[in-house]
Amino acid sequence: MMRGFTLLELLVAMAVFAIMSALAYGGLRSVLDARQQLEAHSARLTQLQTSLRQLRDDLAQALPRKLSQRPQQDDGADGAFFGQSDEQKAEIRLSRGGWSNPAGLARSSLQRVHWQFQQGELSRYHGSLLEHPTERPLQKRIQLRQLDGLELRFLDHQGEWHEQWPLPGQTDSQTLPRALEIRLRLRDWGDLTRLFEVGA
Repeated sequence: MMRGFTLLELLVAMAVFAIMSALAYGGLRSVLDARQQLEAHSARLTQLQTSLRQLRDDLAQALPRKLSQRPQQDDGADGAFFGQSDEQKAEIRLSRGGWSNPAGLARSSLQRVHWQFQQGELSRYHGSLLEHPTERPLQKRIQLRQLDGLELRFLDHQGEWHEQWPLPGQTDSQTLPRALEIRLRLRDWGDLTRLFEVGA
């Protein structure tokens, strides 16, 4: 004699299936959320490491060479190295060597680099050292976002730290600091401090 499922048995089976499906979906949703967070974390870490590596390379290749096409400005920004920071803005300007030229273009291996923090972003500008920055727009690349602040300190050759470079009253516009300390206030990870040698 053939015996089928009763309506009650079908309802119980459907309820059990619905509960198991909800649990499986919740587990899958948790895995997908964790994966998304991990990918975002990894992308953020890569962006941070790439930016700090580029800054390290720029500082290591810094040269005691100022812009020469125009007279030096009173603020020292046309000198070999310029840096300052406050609560809203920070910037570093320097001349560097070692600009690779794999395409064999008719240009110098020297480069003028300008790092600037403003409105939560850290950007890098670069152009030819042989052309004054006001003569042709520098190329811009945003290196980091979601910054709440950026502070700079400069170490002189007597082991003293300063909040700006060149030093007040310094007449030699081709003098480089010995090292630079940068403190990043990351919106998601808090404060991060790094020390870089200049002209290594």
